[in-house]
Amino acid sequence: MPSLSDEAIIIKAVPCGESDLILHLQTAENGKRAAIAKGAKRSRKRFAGALQPFTRIRIVLDTRRTRKLDRLEDAEAVDSFPEIREDLSKICLASYFVELCDCLILEGQPLPEVYQLLRFFLERLKRAAASPKHLIFFELRLLDLLGHGPDFRHDSDSGRPLQGAALFDPARLTFHPASGEGFAGRFVSVGEETRLAMESASRVPFAELSKVRMNAGMIAEALGITRAFLASILPRQPKSRAMVDAELFS
Repeated sequence: MPSLSDEAIIIKAVPCGESDLILHLQTAENGKRAAIAKGAKRSRKRFAGALQPFTRIRIVLDTRRTRKLDRLEDAEAVDSFPEIREDLSKICLASYFVELCDCLILEGQPLPEVYQLLRFFLERLKRAAASPKHLIFFELRLLDLLGHGPDFRHDSDSGRPLQGAALFDPARLTFHPASGEGFAGRFVSVGEETRLAMESASRVPFAELSKVRMNAGMIAEALGITRAFLASILPRQPKSRAMVDAELFS
């Protein structure tokens, strides 16, 4: 029986029939996969509560392609993140992280960096209060991993380095010098500190992310930029984003 052993984070668990679950998994080494967990809703002993969204698990899958889905043969919870599940703001953010990956990652793409990104931010939420920085930094890292990250340092028309504040065009997703003519009313002003902080958050090692500072004004500017970039590639708006906005920004 062809089988696959890996570690995964559960992106989504969808009821199927009376007793089964269909799981969408972001695995560590084998990309995003879909698997059916037979009898998961009826038997508490078999998977021992390991099949909740954003739980980190060790899995064994039956990967025979005579059927459309892999079959989950074994699952062991590594971390169910109880610290997140006890806090509504953290639940909303964690739900958004996994739903965003579900929207943007194709099944079977070998993207171990996405798994590491999810794992890092879930573990970060265990230890720290949910904040807008978590949202912005996750979005920036995911955009960069998928090849859609902004170029914060150069004028999109001339390719010349930007100096100081810049202007961002949400329609074309481009940056231009703040001294540019004919841009008034169409572009959004972005401070130099915001540009450089966003670039740092996109690229620095995970261990150095806590050193990237953003005040309230910078966060407001950054949110407009990441929203525009995500809107250009998302097939739909994640439902969990409204919950995040209500929890973090209302």
